[in-house]
Amino acid sequence: MISSSHSTTTLGRYYRQFDNGAETYRSKGPELAFFERVSGFSVPQCKVIRQFLEYMRDVHGEEFSGRESEISIKRYWYRF
Repeated sequence: MISSSHSTTTLGRYYRQFDNGAETYRSKGPELAFFERVSGFSVPQCKVIRQFLEYMRDVHGEEFSGRESEISIKRYWYRF
C-alpha cells in the first residue's frame, strides 16, 4: 500500500513537471518547445507516433473538428 505522504509527493512532482513544461512552452514558444520534446524520440518511435496519428485520423477523424491528427502529420510527422 502506498502511504498518503508518498502519493502527495508523487503528485507534487507531477505538477511541478507540468508547470515547468508550461513555462518552457511560454518562454521559448510553441515550436521550440515542441522540437525539444520530440528530439528525444528514436526514428522507430517517431514512426510509431506517425502510425498512431494516421490511425486516429482514419478511424476517429470525424471526432476532431480541427483535424489535429492530419495537421500534425503534415507539419512534422510526415518525415517518418
